[in-house]
Amino acid sequence: MLKEMKENECKADEVTFNVILGGLCREFRFDEALDMLERLPYDGVYLNKASYRIVLNFLCKEGELEKAVNLLHLMLDRGFLPHFATSNELLARLCEAGKANDAAVMSFLLIEMGFKPEPNTWSLLIDVVCRERKLLPAFKLVDKLIMKDF
Repeated sequence: MLKEMKENECKADEVTFNVILGGLCREFRFDEALDMLERLPYDGVYLNKASYRIVLNFLCKEGELEKAVNLLHLMLDRGFLPHFATSNELLARLCEAGKANDAAVMSFLLIEMGFKPEPNTWSLLIDVVCRERKLLPAFKLVDKLIMKDF
């Protein structure tokens, strides 16, 4: 579709890209959507935060946690913070999948960008980190929570 638009000298904008990204995700073509997010800025196309959020929401919804974590890293590297609800959902799903380390790393990165998880997410995160006997990350997370509140 993008190739056809280019051939007809029709310039795609962010809305066009977001519709395409959403369509790819609805068809479970996550790798293609992720490739677009990775590649388009190098082609001179500057996406908005909705572009990344669309794909991240679908990845979380479908349980594609590894891809979601990789996309979150890309988003944060490019200065985009995920939606509050999506961030909480991703952290909760990582905890439920027993991926305490990934959840802890994502929490620290998100908090540095100004994110404050819901109390239920914090509780779940601390619980899974403690169950996996990773006490140092648990203490650091509690410290972060307390420091952010003050």
